[in-house]
Amino acid sequence: MMMSETDNNNRNIVLFPFMAQGHFNPFLALAHKLSQTRNNYFTVTLVTTQLNLPHLKLSLPPNSSIQLVGITFPGEGYESDLPSGVENTDSLPYHFMADFLQACISLKPQFRKLISDLCSHPDNRKKPFLIISDMFFGWTYEVAREFGVFNAGFCGGGGFGFACFYSLWMNLPHRLSKGAAFSDEICLPDFPEAGKIQVTQMSEFLRVADGSDKFSVVLRELLQLWTKVDAFLFNTVEQIEQSNGLAYFRRIIGKDVIFSIGPVFSPATRSEKSTIGITVEKCTQWLDSKPKGSVLYVSFGSMNTISTSQMMELGMALETSGKSFIWVVRPPIGFDINGEFRAEEWLPKGFEERMRESKRGLVVHQWAPQVTILGHEAVCGFLSHCGWNSVLESLSYGVPIIGWPLSADQFYNAKLLEEKLGVCVEIGRGKSSCVGHKEMVEKIDLVMNIESEKGGEIRRKVSEVREMIRNGVRDENGFKGSSVIAMEKLLNTAMNFIKTKSLFTVFFSHSLNKTLSISKLLATMMSETDTENNRNIVLFPFMAQGHFNPFLALAHKLSQTRNNYFTVTLVTTQLNLPHLKLSLPPNSLIQLVGITFPGDGYESDLPSGVENTDSLPYNLLPNFFEASLSLKPQFGKLISDLCSHPDNSKKPFLIISDMFFGWTKEVATEFGIFNAFFCIGGGFGFACFYSLWMNLPHRLSKGASFTDEICLPDFPEAGKIHLTQMSEFLRVADGSEKFSIVLRKLLQLWTKADAFLFDTVEQIEQSNGLAYFRRIIGEDVIFSIGPLFSPATRSGKARAGITEEICTQWLDSKPKRSVLYVSFGSMNNISTSQMMELAMALEASGKSFIWVVRPPIGFDINGEFRAEEWLPKGFEERMRESKRGLVVHQWAPQVTILGHEAVCGFLSHCGWNSVLESLSYGVPIIGWPLSADQFYNAKLLEEKLGVCVEIGRGMSSFVGHEEMVEKIDLVMNLETEKGGEMRRKAWEVGEMIRNGVRDENEFKGSSVIAMEKLLNSAMIFSEQKRTKLI
Repeated sequence: MMMSETDNNNRNIVLFPFMAQGHFNPFLALAHKLSQTRNNYFTVTLVTTQLNLPHLKLSLPPNSSIQLVGITFPGEGYESDLPSGVENTDSLPYHFMADFLQACISLKPQFRKLISDLCSHPDNRKKPFLIISDMFFGWTYEVAREFGVFNAGFCGGGGFGFACFYSLWMNLPHRLSKGAAFSDEICLPDFPEAGKIQVTQMSEFLRVADGSDKFSVVLRELLQLWTKVDAFLFNTVEQIEQSNGLAYFRRIIGKDVIFSIGPVFSPATRSEKSTIGITVEKCTQWLDSKPKGSVLYVSFGSMNTISTSQMMELGMALETSGKSFIWVVRPPIGFDINGEFRAEEWLPKGFEERMRESKRGLVVHQWAPQVTILGHEAVCGFLSHCGWNSVLESLSYGVPIIGWPLSADQFYNAKLLEEKLGVCVEIGRGKSSCVGHKEMVEKIDLVMNIESEKGGEIRRKVSEVREMIRNGVRDENGFKGSSVIAMEKLLNTAMNFIKTKSLFTVFFSHSLNKTLSISKLLATMMSETDTENNRNIVLFPFMAQGHFNPFLALAHKLSQTRNNYFTVTLVTTQLNLPHLKLSLPPNSLIQLVGITFPGDGYESDLPSGVENTDSLPYNLLPNFFEASLSLKPQFGKLISDLCSHPDNSKKPFLIISDMFFGWTKEVATEFGIFNAFFCIGGGFGFACFYSLWMNLPHRLSKGASFTDEICLPDFPEAGKIHLTQMSEFLRVADGSEKFSIVLRKLLQLWTKADAFLFDTVEQIEQSNGLAYFRRIIGEDVIFSIGPLFSPATRSGKARAGITEEICTQWLDSKPKRSVLYVSFGSMNNISTSQMMELAMALEASGKSFIWVVRPPIGFDINGEFRAEEWLPKGFEERMRESKRGLVVHQWAPQVTILGHEAVCGFLSHCGWNSVLESLSYGVPIIGWPLSADQFYNAKLLEEKLGVCVEIGRGMSSFVGHEEMVEKIDLVMNLETEKGGEMRRKAWEVGEMIRNGVRDENEFKGSSVIAMEKLLNSAMIFSEQKRTKLI
């Protein structure tokens, strides 16, 4: 309908392959397929670099309508270490690969200009609605998003092969087996259904990778970017891979964005390959002379070959086997693969002559018409390197495979063919393998002998796979195969995407003055069409106290935004509702909704009645995470009910979910709602946490002492991480235990959101944690909206501790900048011995202090505090009588204390909320991080901002009271150079924070602007979905 009724639609599809022969071919095949789709309706533009253009022109079929566009490599201003004139990887030494991948990123400005020019072209046939880019070009997503174009990433291989490749490089599980023999087997922690991977199935480059080498860092960053695109295309058929590789990507990326559109085969080209090798006619004539099912075809593809010794053994095997064969030969390893083939050196003496005379073997130099051969009834087997295109061509004609994978995904393709599909027998593995000719003959006989049980079984299974492939691409008599449907769905999705953009533009350009800013435009939307716009913001925190508080603070802020325009709904489980109700401020407009935990039908190993993690033993945390996934159906139903509510103030336009609830993205996508993930901490702390868990770099240092330092391979600007800055749980993680598997899966899902919110201020973290996430996720999706402080609540905390009035009265009696405040937060504490040492230090320091005490480690943190056991004898009495120390049990009004002019320092566990509260008032910190991101918060404060001195580290550390006194004096003595410098820097950071949240006299701070940008983005997204229905 779109094509027939409104011919002014954008019709250009832009393809951008990585510059390598193995990537060009499937992209050319896809370009040809798209150019002939829907009666040649689409314009197809294929982008590459200038020196690759001549080859691609020759590779186009005659009279092709595909348009080629060249750009300059590398980009302007990029200083490359690559050899001059190198613009593809076909003959590039491996040690240059990382440089080549980095140089490709320099193409982004030129690609952006190309898209910009096409988007502004007067001819709509030139305007792109879909960009299909290579899996190594994930950065194109930022360009596509800027111009409102749908972006798909195309993998020219199969799902299983790329899933293994992706999982191996992202997890590097072989690092656990340093020095292991090649017979060792490895499990993929996030892809267990792949089965065991042998070290021999890993390329040499992967075997030596440890995550810190340049290639690993660059490749893994590109693979992470790849996961950001709008859709993922695989050159495969749904039926043969739906339970393997496709299932993996649907699990880690999303169900509705994976499209299996293959097989796409290259058409006949103008490159005149028949000038070398053999013509189609001669080849067919030779095959016609052979009995049905009698010929073995041997080829290792156009870019691969085997060693001289193995070539000799293969020649002997083919002659000994007695089978007729066609063998496409190329020079062996160590020689120019496109050079002259010297048979007298590389084959048994007289081999070619004997085969020619007996007419049993056809030895072809360089090239043969592979599709013609595989499609001939005489052919019964294919000895192949298992390149994916060769695999699909063979299986399309029902020809079983004898596998000899040599590199990259070929190893995993062979694994899929043999272990999962049963259509292959592996004969060799890798370029350095050594297989004797007798063993080769056995494998050839096994596959070629159709009368044997194994040969017959392989033939039967390959016939089944052939039918799956043929049915996948069928489009006749009302029948549409899975690949046909997937391609139509992709094109419709992309066209609808661009259509909603234009509808939205038209809608507003006609109804509003074009000069309106986006903020004024949104304000007009709210004032003029107040009954039409969805206004509900749904928040869904992870069930833990440390997550509830910042979500409540965010909910409160949103509920008061834009004159209480928005409805705010906070979702949690039933048993957490009473606590959250008490935590709401008086007269709050926030609506609480409870759902049942765990979900219906989920069999939980958790203790009965446990619905948050606050007192949950660590060993049950993976179970809790998994049980949280069972909430998806209920959450989906809640969103469905809200979307169909007659009152638009109930209809959600924005879902803000926890960083551990990445699965909410699928729900949001289903209902067309903008989805943001909220990180309750700062950027730097979460960046360290994320990088450590995703890379597990400490696994390289097994047995290392706690003084060892570790580098984060994808976050070098963080500096060295001490093993003591890692929680005990992280130290023992190796990627194969349950917690690592579950947590890393959740963290991967987290990266799929439309936006990422951080409770921080841009100015204090833009060059650290925020820069990290902008690099690995995207520039425009990171929003720093903090600090978010909890409002006054109804929970009556003053009943256990001290009232605000008494606390203020005590502080008023103290000189300016004389008091140290000590608190380890509501969920943390130190050991009994350290509590004793700290008390001795506070007394010995001579400084006035307020210390909020809770029972030490090993006791109920909310229980009675037994001062006579856990503090020096008579300590509380002496402090009370001298009026020098105020020892408060359980709770004190922290913001009131930190904001008082008498306070000069804060001895803190470096929880992020406490950090922000302290710095907001310019109070420097004495850090004693105890768990999770607290270690990295302390690192940020001390090493990056210069506002902290660390006094202790971890719950099991031991610091003597004399050392504590030194650190306290260092921070509290403002006359010293160090103390004065820290106070000055803390005040500067305080100014940054205060300016970040300022909104007065036309001045809007960075956090105010970020919040407005977030809400505007979400409302526009919602309006696009709504106008789509107009």
